[in-house]
Amino acid sequence: MRVVLLIIPALLALPACSDDVPLADAVTSITDDVAIELATTEVAMEMPVFDVSDAVDAPAPGADAGPFEVKMRSGESLALYARWIGTVPEKIAALNGLNPYGQLKVGQTLKVDLGALTPTQFDERRMAYRKGRLAKYLSKRGGVHKVIDHSVRKGETVLGIARRHGRLPLWVMRHYNPKRDLDQLSIGDTVRVPLTNDRVTARR
Repeated sequence: MRVVLLIIPALLALPACSDDVPLADAVTSITDDVAIELATTEVAMEMPVFDVSDAVDAPAPGADAGPFEVKMRSGESLALYARWIGTVPEKIAALNGLNPYGQLKVGQTLKVDLGALTPTQFDERRMAYRKGRLAKYLSKRGGVHKVIDHSVRKGETVLGIARRHGRLPLWVMRHYNPKRDLDQLSIGDTVRVPLTNDRVTARR
């Protein structure tokens, strides 16, 4: 405002000319320009410092984390992995150099791009599928009567034990023995075996 007050007396001292803009209009114009400039300067001084990093969206969970390695289990497929992740089997096959319609082996390790999915979320969906599959299978066999501990004897294999106790699928045996390597059994190892109600009824 001191600048405006100094300019006004100087303008009043100038002689008026018929071709010039009226003095009152000139004073108003200059006053407005100075006021705008001062207001702009004041606003600029009050503007907070903007961190550019705030404008960048945070990456989605699992994004740019690289391929996630998955060891195939019985009953799983590229189609299942694709459904859990939200992609198509062809992309997973291409990442591993495989035929999307070819046969895969249990225990085979695959690379999977999780996209926005975290490894924990992938494992949760995998576990939910396994539990649902097991519940459906056991329901068809009347449920579980009880779970026994079988001591491995000489010459026994997990396949033979599963057959002896109602021809159980190997994936069911693996579910009940998650910490046991069923492909490398030794004499005296304990294997948990679910006895289904239809098996118990048939033996009576």
